[in-house]
Amino acid sequence: NNDGAPDAQGTPAGPQDCDSDGVPNYLDADSDGDSVPDNLESPTADSDGDGFLNRYDLDSDGDTFPDSLEAGDSDPSTPPYDTDEDGTPDYLDKDSDNDGLTDLLEAESGSDPLLQDTDMDGVNDLIEWAAGTDPQDPIDTPQANGDFVFLVPYMEQTDPLEDTLEFRTSIQFADLYFSIDQTGSMSEEFNTLQSTLSQIIDTLACDVYGGTCAQDSECGTDQICFNQTCIADPNAGVGCVPDLYTGVGLFNDVNTYHNYVSLQPNPQVTAAAINAQGFPGGSEAIYQPPACVANPAACPGIPFATMGCASSGVGCPGYRPEAIRIYLHVSDADNQCFNCATYTPNYAAQLLLQQDIKFVGLYGTDDGTQQLAQYNALAILADSVDANGVPFVYPAANSAVQAQTVQAVLDIVRGKPIDVTIAAEDEPNDAGDAIQFIDFLQTNTSGVGNCTADLTTIDTDSNTYDDAFPQLLPGIPVCWDVHPVPMNTTVPPTSEPQLFIAKQKVLGEGSLVEVRNVYFLVPPDSYDPM
Repeated sequence: NNDGAPDAQGTPAGPQDCDSDGVPNYLDADSDGDSVPDNLESPTADSDGDGFLNRYDLDSDGDTFPDSLEAGDSDPSTPPYDTDEDGTPDYLDKDSDNDGLTDLLEAESGSDPLLQDTDMDGVNDLIEWAAGTDPQDPIDTPQANGDFVFLVPYMEQTDPLEDTLEFRTSIQFADLYFSIDQTGSMSEEFNTLQSTLSQIIDTLACDVYGGTCAQDSECGTDQICFNQTCIADPNAGVGCVPDLYTGVGLFNDVNTYHNYVSLQPNPQVTAAAINAQGFPGGSEAIYQPPACVANPAACPGIPFATMGCASSGVGCPGYRPEAIRIYLHVSDADNQCFNCATYTPNYAAQLLLQQDIKFVGLYGTDDGTQQLAQYNALAILADSVDANGVPFVYPAANSAVQAQTVQAVLDIVRGKPIDVTIAAEDEPNDAGDAIQFIDFLQTNTSGVGNCTADLTTIDTDSNTYDDAFPQLLPGIPVCWDVHPVPMNTTVPPTSEPQLFIAKQKVLGEGSLVEVRNVYFLVPPDSYDPM
């Protein structure tokens, strides 16, 4: 058939016919019937190394797209398509459109191997693959999800050289730990907290609207996307908290504090442990329980083995590292431990400050006369005051403890200025260290988009670029500009794209308020954008 290859061996009775078209191979110009003539497929080539010569292989490059499709049409007399015009026809080209994503990976991700931007949304298929977005959905892009991709080709300019990340700053996680005076005069407060704790948490928790989401725009008005579910916006109305844990400890006299329930997500478990036992009291050391909660070692008069502390987390009850930590001291007593020289307002306050724990005083007046003054002093020393310097101390005698607990928590999560910082963390299980591609982060107060103007900013790492927002009221949106290294000089290309992921975590007083992914993509050696 004048194809340049020796005729296949066969017998006169049964000559080989690879494509079963009734024409034996030795007479067939296209032995495998893939619309690519044998004289173009080479008599000896096996491009994908699968043991089948190209002239008999229906998928010569092993990309799962048949040669008959990649040939472009069903006419063997027309030359096979070469989409990227690199001299290698698509049926032999591992990356037909030269977008840096192999045809095999395009098949797996659902993108078009012949288009560099399948959904025409302005985002290259290679970038959508890196970010895990849908290459067939123009609405689903890394930018729409708040994430960004930087292309860092080896020894070439990074693209883009700067991008802006926008963040919410409303409190996402809060841990409420109740430390309750269990002397006899506290019975009504005990009963109220025990019977209404679930209602307190229901009032504070953000309403869940359900559905699956990846971005705020997929939720309704005054809603946000949290943990892939639409919930009420924590910054709308009186405010709310998306994720709440509770726990409880009890005390009466000096050296009696005990942690009964470490911080956990079920308020009913906490409520069940609020048990008024009616101890007589007489020497309540009101500054000792907050000290024990912040650091059990600060209370040597209580054997650690009997204090009941959590095995992990912050302080005795195990505050979550990512949460705003709130200590709610419920008592009707003033300080009555006059031989407790160690346990002073300053001593307790310093321990609370060291662990970033906010103090709330919920006080009654049945057992003493100095409650307000003493709890105010402790709160001020512990920097547990609102934007106007008012301590988080509330009259909460008897049944008033329910409403005042709600008010105290909302005052903290909405009215307590927080230092907002950003931290870049390398993600494991990717191509390697992503931090090497970050030059610096800089606050953006341009007023453009959600970048609030005229905010105070500071430089926390002395690199001459401001990178934090001190004393910011929760809920004010903020931005940072990410500046990658201008050129990747450390990671050369390979035959496959290499993806490096850094999480940008925004923290308010150490509490996690939002996270963004930043992807750094080293294109493969075949990458040549058109």
